Amino acid sequence: MTNLTAGIDVGSTYTKAALLDDEGTLVATAMIQTGFRLDAAANEAYAILLRHADVAR
Repeated sequence: MTNLTAGIDVGSTYTKAALLDDEGTLVATAMIQTGFRLDAAANEAYAILLRHADVAR
């Protein structure tokens, strides 16, 4: 099983996220508008990453 690492940047306008494997290869990315709920934006971006990479939480 490959380990994956997620990075999430919650900004005032956009939330950006990236998913990388053990070798640093980019597996998936996401970018959404942040809105007023910073926690919701981070969770949504994370969920998008997992869907794009076809992995379970």
